Amino acid sequence: MKFTDGNWLVREEYKIFGATEVNDYEISDNSVILYVPTFHVNSRGDTLGGPLLTVEISSPMEDVISVKLYHFKGKTRKSPKFERSCQVFLGFFEKRPHYHSKDKHQ
Repeated sequence: MKFTDGNWLVREEYKIFGATEVNDYEISDNSVILYVPTFHVNSRGDTLGGPLLTVEISSPMEDVISVKLYHFKGKTRKSPKFERSCQVFLGFFEKRPHYHSKDKHQ
C-alpha cells in the first residue's frame, strides 16, 4: 500500500499516527509487548481520543529481532460456547395454545 505521494507528503485519504509514549507493557521470556498511544495521555479521558498501537518485540532466535505492530488485533474469544438447537425453541412454541386478541378479553 502506498500512503505517501511518492515523497514525504501523506496522501489526502490517509492519516499517519506515530507512537508517542509507552502507556503499558508486558514482559515474557523472549518478548516484550508495548501498548503505545499516538498522543500524550494526561488523564483517563484521554484514552478515548485516538488509536492505541500494540508493538510486539521478540527474538525468535539468536541475533534476530522481530517487531510486529498491531492496531485492532483483537483476541480469540474464550467464553463458553454452546451448540444452539432451534428445534428446542420451535417445539416449545408449537405446544403452547394460540390465542387471538379477541379471545383474551372474553
